[in-house]
Amino acid sequence: MSVILLLSSFIYEAAGFAYADVIGTLGLAYFSLSEGRECFAKSKNLAISCGCGHD
Repeated sequence: MSVILLLSSFIYEAAGFAYADVIGTLGLAYFSLSEGRECFAKSKNLAISCGCGHD
């Protein structure tokens, strides 16, 4: 995520391309959404146990 932010800021500063920040933001949103989906999918498959033998 830091690389996306760094690259979009660098492109904006170097080239003056005003939409580089917007494109970087969309990249961050896509990455965050995919990571969130992965976390929820993994949490569905976890068995919750207190360790006391009463599952």
